[in-house]
Amino acid sequence: MKLPLTSINTVGLTLMFLVTVIYVVVIVYMHRDRNDIRKIYKWYLGYLAPFIIVSLILHLQIALQIGIYLAGAVLVLHRSNRYFYRN
Repeated sequence: MKLPLTSINTVGLTLMFLVTVIYVVVIVYMHRDRNDIRKIYKWYLGYLAPFIIVSLILHLQIALQIGIYLAGAVLVLHRSNRYFYRN
């Protein structure tokens, strides 16, 4: 009997996590001077289709896809403008 945790594609999991974090940082940085979180979430929602397609190509389980995407959404939610002020 093969356990589900032993068949996780760790390279794909790490790749999708890093791409998600980089995308979140970029969109938060692009919108650093705006306080409208809806625009940032619209950009993040636009990332959903490519995220699902690449995750399916990398054979990630659905639970891992949902977890990574929600973790990115939490990162967007807890952003703070004080880290992105221009000098």
